[in-house]
Amino acid sequence: WSKNNPYLEERWMEIPVDIDPANLASRILSVREQIGDEWVEDLDILMEANDQILDSFFEMMKNRKVTDPGSSVGGLTNVG
Repeated sequence: WSKNNPYLEERWMEIPVDIDPANLASRILSVREQIGDEWVEDLDILMEANDQILDSFFEMMKNRKVTDPGSSVGGLTNVG
């Protein structure tokens, strides 16, 4: 079915749905809480991954300085 086809009649169906506002609000708040809990876990994982990346980078830079004191880092020459 293509909505741009002029030869087809428009097809739609209306289904009445009863909504209990208090129940809906409670369910929305419950989902909000679940998402918040998941974000806290995800942010903890991201912080841990970031720490590992930084530790690895600094260890690599330290090893590079020890093995080749005249090496350049990021295009800058180590003059010290």
